[in-house]
Amino acid sequence: MLGAVYGFVNAEETAIRTLPPHERVDVFVPLTPTPSPTTLPAPTVEVASTPSGSVIPVSWDGQINLIFQQKCIGCHNSASRMGGLDMSTYASLMEGGQSGAVIVPGDSANSLLVGKQQTGGHPGQLSPGELSVVLNWINTGAAEK
Repeated sequence: MLGAVYGFVNAEETAIRTLPPHERVDVFVPLTPTPSPTTLPAPTVEVASTPSGSVIPVSWDGQINLIFQQKCIGCHNSASRMGGLDMSTYASLMEGGQSGAVIVPGDSANSLLVGKQQTGGHPGQLSPGELSVVLNWINTGAAEK
């Protein structure tokens, strides 16, 4: 029996050596590239003012939550907590993430969120208008209401 197996293994030729080579086949390449998905329009967030011209302070409940719901919650929510950060509520945002505090009320220069957004390229990149609203919110104390 051992001799039969030895003879079969040494005498058998593979398909690579016995079949003729196939023709070259062109790979399908579409004439137009596949379009990228379109992004949702950014919400228009403006700092409100009174008829007398005084500015109504920006707050989490008023404008900031809307911006973060549109741009950040996809990755930084209570389920996924990317980077240990949950931005779905004011309290969880103020807790920060793995890198520490994300918002330093009254000091946007030392707020990690601002640093990430100003360098650009973040998947949830804020528009310049949105970033200025967030900067104003942080510099005025990052009020919840």
